[in-house]
Amino acid sequence: MGRKYVERKVPETKRKRLDKFSEKYGGWAMFLLRLNPLTSTDLWNYVAGLSKVKFWPYIIGTTLGLIPATAIMIYLGVPIQNSPILFKVFIIAIVLYLVLGIALFFGLKKKKVNKTK
Repeated sequence: MGRKYVERKVPETKRKRLDKFSEKYGGWAMFLLRLNPLTSTDLWNYVAGLSKVKFWPYIIGTTLGLIPATAIMIYLGVPIQNSPILFKVFIIAIVLYLVLGIALFFGLKKKKVNKTK
């Protein structure tokens, strides 16, 4: 429903870039954005809703991106909060997970570029 508003407020060139990116990498983008514990997931839901990300890549990227933080919160929430060592391990795990996701994203992108040459 908000797409019409975005079309009036955002220049066409920027919308087309976002639409092209979201159609191609929407699932990966949602995966990486969900891993980030510092931003609101609601924000990314709104952005995804206004873009042309496809339904199943959105669902899969969201689910896989939320699994690590959800599992950690369920099993280790209070102990992590009360233990500086577990908190550091938690932060390291998040950083490694993000690095792995970003490396995988760019690795797949590079592989696609090499195939088209």
